[in-house]
Amino acid sequence: ELEKLAEAHELEMIGDKNFTDNEAKAMSNYRSAALAFQNLNYIVESARCFENKCKDYKYAAVLYEKLSNWGKVASCYEKLESYLLAINFYWKDYDLDNALRISRVNHQYITILNELRNCNEQELVKFHINSNQRDNLVNDTIRRGIIYFGSKFKRDKLFYLINQCTVANDKRRYMEKYQFYEQLVEFEISQNNFDKAAKGYVLLKDFHNASLNYEKSNLLFESIQCGIVSIRQKGINSDHIIALDA
Repeated sequence: ELEKLAEAHELEMIGDKNFTDNEAKAMSNYRSAALAFQNLNYIVESARCFENKCKDYKYAAVLYEKLSNWGKVASCYEKLESYLLAINFYWKDYDLDNALRISRVNHQYITILNELRNCNEQELVKFHINSNQRDNLVNDTIRRGIIYFGSKFKRDKLFYLINQCTVANDKRRYMEKYQFYEQLVEFEISQNNFDKAAKGYVLLKDFHNASLNYEKSNLLFESIQCGIVSIRQKGINSDHIIALDA
């Protein structure tokens, strides 16, 4: 076995010598060396050779995964531009900095947000953060994602992140800013904020429902104003006029 191991190292060194003059031959030498290491069950050496010499990051990732070397698996997938897999394995390695870095550079905000949200107390300890720091990262991720998806008009992902806001005023502000008026109305009604729901209906130019919700909030002047606009929009309704005059 030691003789075969020496032969594998020799193949790698021959590849180094050939690399400048004949890269194709060198790569063949490297692959032969990497496979020889693997056949001898020297998985660490094989993975290293596949990654650094053969530049076969996909196969190197497979070998590193057998070794449970999640950081190296993640690094290989990052080189392959398989960013979701890279994030997942950096996360598995409790490497928060690299997971956040890739998620931000490659705009994988929803992926990292879900990981942060699902993180339990024991995992937080391994990440060296506390629950308050996690909550701050959650809010920062939501904010970054909203800015990005808002600029790219990716409304499904944008609304998903807006809906993840934990602060009601933030959710309200983003819904209005990005013109999710129907969803804004639904949200305000669910919170029994009928005056704010009425404002949402005004943005939708649904003055009839705006009038009804202002009335529920005892804002009679605003209710009457919206009722008048609604009548002008839809044509005269004598019953409604009588009700407003009463």
